Amino acid sequence: MKKYLAVIFGVFCLASLVFAEELGTYVNSAFNFTLRYPQNWEMRSLESMTSPAPSVKNVVAFLSPVENADDKFRENVNVVVETITGQQYTSEEYAKAADETWLKYDTSLKQLDLQKTSISGEPAFYTIVANDKLKFKQYKFVKGDKAFVITYTSELGKFDAFLKTADSIMQSFTFK
Repeated sequence: MKKYLAVIFGVFCLASLVFAEELGTYVNSAFNFTLRYPQNWEMRSLESMTSPAPSVKNVVAFLSPVENADDKFRENVNVVVETITGQQYTSEEYAKAADETWLKYDTSLKQLDLQKTSISGEPAFYTIVANDKLKFKQYKFVKGDKAFVITYTSELGKFDAFLKTADSIMQSFTFK
């Protein structure tokens, strides 16, 4: 019996290696971080995009694969960095202020969850908000004079289907 269990375990381990998603690594030298993402997700640099606030930099987005010809929205994870020089925010203070602004700006959003966590060893907070079409999970944390915001955006009905992959991308954030 033990031999059969060992064989089954070995086959399972080999299969999981063969079928494991290949991961790419995104490296950002300007803000000194890396992220891992499934290679079947499209990586788009957003650094050339302008932001309404000069202290906010769109950095990168990872877009889910197109599911079929009717797929009009690609679930995505994106990173934004805000320079907060001269402002002494903790991650909690930043997260609460950012959420307050976000919910005030878009009154269709309802906050569903707010939790303390960590990203790359840094204290962080995540928020889940939704309206009647989209759902978001957003991690926020402060390191030095920079606030990092990592957002997963999904159609409401597909949120859970992509959450595990999106979380693995977001949680892979590490400082170099």
